[in-house]
Amino acid sequence: MSQCLMVRWFGDGDHRSAGALFTQLTECVEAWESKRDAWESARIRDGLNHNVRLQSRETWTLAELHKVAAWKKTPADGSIFASVPIACRRNEGDTMVDGWGCLDVECWNEEHACRQYDISLGGRAELSITPAEAYVPLHDATKHPAREAYNRGVADNIEALRTLLVRVIETTRPSSLKLFTEGGWDLPFNAHATWFADESALLDDLAVIQRLWDEGLETYPVTPPLKTFDSQQQRLAWHTSRSTVAQHALWQDFARLLPAANQVTPEGVRETLDTTTLDVQRIGDGWLLGNQPYLTDKFVAQIYLEVLENAQGPA
Repeated sequence: MSQCLMVRWFGDGDHRSAGALFTQLTECVEAWESKRDAWESARIRDGLNHNVRLQSRETWTLAELHKVAAWKKTPADGSIFASVPIACRRNEGDTMVDGWGCLDVECWNEEHACRQYDISLGGRAELSITPAEAYVPLHDATKHPAREAYNRGVADNIEALRTLLVRVIETTRPSSLKLFTEGGWDLPFNAHATWFADESALLDDLAVIQRLWDEGLETYPVTPPLKTFDSQQQRLAWHTSRSTVAQHALWQDFARLLPAANQVTPEGVRETLDTTTLDVQRIGDGWLLGNQPYLTDKFVAQIYLEVLENAQGPA
């Protein structure tokens, strides 16, 4: 089972510094009802992930974190990180009880992101939550003695997570947010939930998918072009939560529909977003897409297929 939930933050081209974004995101978490106790493990890293020395302390107040974020000696290729305990429902002895988890916030300057991986995939910040199992439901086929009670606890955790996502969207105004679990690379079609601020955010994703299809990735994670299906080399590209059969079926759908990518228009994107069978929560002028009743057990890859299908027109 995945060990971590990851929310990737994608900016709108304003190239804001890591410090400014870190300040906003930590304010969102500080106001979140699930946040507990003081912040911990604050650190600054350079582009090689070496820690830059900060004043040693076990816990940090929000004001102290904001002073760290404003520190003018943060490397241009650096990142800023802090973690905080959170409340969540946890499995214990085949029942769900009030328990604890951990949320990490990390933001990085653009130079750091470009050195580590393709910024179009990694974004500019990440919120990560452990344990992921507290947010992932058990399926009907799972012979768990308390599956229904377990899933009610998961639903409570996900509802709290949704409130955080909404707060982050309204406060920081990303062009896109994407919720991932471990088990695959953070590619658009591997997201379990996605926020699009406008039509152009989805068009950007389609451009990334087209590039992955035609060229693959020369940066980490290195992968050959996806236009040739390889179940071994591309296992993480299509996410290990999908069976090999499901991975190949998704590949076949993209092989059939990607030729229509140059026919996709903003108007067609808006029409598809307004009619998709995915669960849609409108926030301002944007769309938060997921699956009911959970955000974490399925993928939202179909939104790209629906957009391409609509652009392709009748067979």
